[in-house]
Amino acid sequence: MIFLHKEKLIVEKYFDENLSENYYLFNFEKKLIKELLGSVKDKKCIDIGCGTGNYLNLFNGSKESYGVDFAKERVKEAIKKNKAIKKLKIFQADASEIPFEDEYFDIIFTREVIQHIPSANNRKKAFNELHRLLKKEGKLIFEFDNKFRLMGADIKGWNYFIRKYSPFEVISILEKKGFIIKKVYGLEFELLPLKKLGIRVHFLNKLLFNAPFFKYFAHKIIIYAEK
Repeated sequence: MIFLHKEKLIVEKYFDENLSENYYLFNFEKKLIKELLGSVKDKKCIDIGCGTGNYLNLFNGSKESYGVDFAKERVKEAIKKNKAIKKLKIFQADASEIPFEDEYFDIIFTREVIQHIPSANNRKKAFNELHRLLKKEGKLIFEFDNKFRLMGADIKGWNYFIRKYSPFEVISILEKKGFIIKKVYGLEFELLPLKKLGIRVHFLNKLLFNAPFFKYFAHKIIIYAEK
């Protein structure tokens, strides 16, 4: 079993229940990902670890698009949420063994998946799958919660993540697999003491998401790479 359902669902439940509170961050993140994706026309796209499918509409208009998740209940919710999207298939699958042929996809998006994989061997397989599945010159958008975070949301469940990664660890792993790192961004810059007082500082995201030093200490990291 790749994902520990309890831990993954804790974080997803938090996100779903606090969507209104996190609406600004959600839109900011989604806009950034959309820009990185570029045109999806004539592209084959996949979201590995799609959860309830909050990002699958970014693939609307693609040649083929897929969402996969290990949790059966998340797959069901994602299907309900994205019925209107044409040429989209959503099904249950394991991040370490995606049932597609080599170099099938033009675009791979994976968000907050690697940190929930308990086995070091399966984490290695999951990284290998990203490289195997992506076409030459294809795009990888890889998002994860930052081991080095100094600023960000105070989410119950953080301590339940199985393996925390720093941006430098992930960059090194991806480069060794053969990826070329194009961009690194940081998301969710919030000062926890201020947040606990009810003070939101969303302007920090616009100010720091691509700042050379500060972005590496955000709550979330997005890496854009090509094969």
